[in-house]
Amino acid sequence: MPIKHPDVYEAVYLRMRDLLSTISSRTVPGASRVYRSGGAVDKGRAGADKYRTVYRSSVNDEYRWTGPRPASSVSAAKGKPGAGGVYTSLGMNDALLGELTFYAFQTTLDLDVQRQLDGQPTTLTSTTFPAMLATKRIFEYTFPVATQIADLSLSSNAGRSLLRAIGSDPRVKKALTGARYTTPREAYLASHDHSLPRAMAQVVRDFLPGYQAIWVSSARAGSAVSMQDQEGDNIVFFGPDGATLNLLTPVREIGFALQPNGTYRHTVQAIP
Repeated sequence: MPIKHPDVYEAVYLRMRDLLSTISSRTVPGASRVYRSGGAVDKGRAGADKYRTVYRSSVNDEYRWTGPRPASSVSAAKGKPGAGGVYTSLGMNDALLGELTFYAFQTTLDLDVQRQLDGQPTTLTSTTFPAMLATKRIFEYTFPVATQIADLSLSSNAGRSLLRAIGSDPRVKKALTGARYTTPREAYLASHDHSLPRAMAQVVRDFLPGYQAIWVSSARAGSAVSMQDQEGDNIVFFGPDGATLNLLTPVREIGFALQPNGTYRHTVQAIP
């Protein structure tokens, strides 16, 4: 979705720029591993390389944290290119599962749970889910522990404090109200509008070049994000369009095969 509210983007960009000194770094506890989902036809090293390559994300308005700027960008952002990047999940978590279900069915686990509570048919069933998995492959990557990651997530005190500080600004408050958002968090997780998250990410990219990635919370995993844990989190690694991000080292691929009884069997293979 595009930036629907340029005034929100501009207000958040300016406020975020004033808060540069408060942005915190974050490291992944334990093994530094992330995951990307792709098509089952993509296999081995070639498939793993494909999904660690930045694909037109600096010009694609469908991405939340990377993409073009609004035509009316503030003067501080004029002339700067849109940021590109590779989106990864912090494990086999709700963020990864949310991406799988959203792109396969245009739904999320949260939406399907609500349908069930409302007595409506669900999209994800014991028949549709295994069949969907059979069309997918998941790639696992490691990355250096020393990678500099800016914490913009909702799963940490630092990330939540940063969002509160952004929302306390009078200009941001006015812009959010005009866009009919009741809280900065609502704008952060909006699935139909990327105004706030893209402004946050582009300030990091524009003014803090030492950061190679941002730690963020996924709009596809609302329940996990509400619990304020890492189950709903992604890491977005910055890079120019067309670049293969060599700091992501392919480790394994996970495939799924549909069985005659309608279930699935998964296979795990190392990537040489």
